[in-house]
Amino acid sequence: METEKTLPEKIDEFVNAFYEIYGHLDKTRTVEQLWLQVVEEASSVAEAVREVNYVDVSSHLANTFCWICGLIAKCRKNKESIFHFEDDFSSIIWKKYPRECPLCESKPCQCIIRKREIARRSSEEKNKIYEEVRKRAERTIEDRIENLDRLVDMFEDVYGPSYFIMPIEEITFHFTEEVGEVAEQIRELTALEMYAGRIAEEEIQKIREEFIKELADVFSWMSGIAIKLNYLIENVTSILKEFDLLKNDNPHIYFSDMIKKHYVQEGKLVCRTCKEVPCNIKKHKKYYQIRE
Repeated sequence: METEKTLPEKIDEFVNAFYEIYGHLDKTRTVEQLWLQVVEEASSVAEAVREVNYVDVSSHLANTFCWICGLIAKCRKNKESIFHFEDDFSSIIWKKYPRECPLCESKPCQCIIRKREIARRSSEEKNKIYEEVRKRAERTIEDRIENLDRLVDMFEDVYGPSYFIMPIEEITFHFTEEVGEVAEQIRELTALEMYAGRIAEEEIQKIREEFIKELADVFSWMSGIAIKLNYLIENVTSILKEFDLLKNDNPHIYFSDMIKKHYVQEGKLVCRTCKEVPCNIKKHKKYYQIRE
């Protein structure tokens, strides 16, 4: 008798669930191809923000998260790849953001009021602080936050005051910047893969670690957009209607709500387009980068 599956709650459960849906397709895609889809969705998030279409912002955030989950799963499972890492998504985030800002080491973040001091730091000073934060994170890794919505709440605890005063456009600029930073690390690792055996492993590992840290940054700014949407929500009727919150005295859209809005049918996570598990790509009208 098949055990009934419940919807994911932990971020790593989402990674596994999306792998069940799309893993057979992602095996044929390169890391660059997967990230190109993230770039496409991130640009759609930015376009929707520019057009003040917050329903589409939430929709494209859900798609962005789905593609990132696909990349995380691929990098973890392909042990022969130069992109391979062992950490799960929750660990990647925690090692960069263990309930504190990795720049000012505070909660809530004090980077705005300490801007001059932080800007004057040398690269050595910045790296020393990052290393101290990482060590604290590793000592508490077993206590890391794994629930997707609680991770977003953690970023609100750390950066909420900053998000409150930042326009959503500025938060989105940071998000798209970090998407580009990951693209840079992917490009560099791809180039180094061509010289396998001739490049020191230490050099490759340094770029790989930067790649992993940038993935955490992308999720942090995605969370920022989701948090900012909730600060704006009472003034935007369209998104209240989309999530059936018009009659709610204290409306709030959780990050998982955005995903489940588009990827859940009959109580289970499915492909957004064909509504099947695994995805039946032949039912899609849009062509994707896969090999038969």
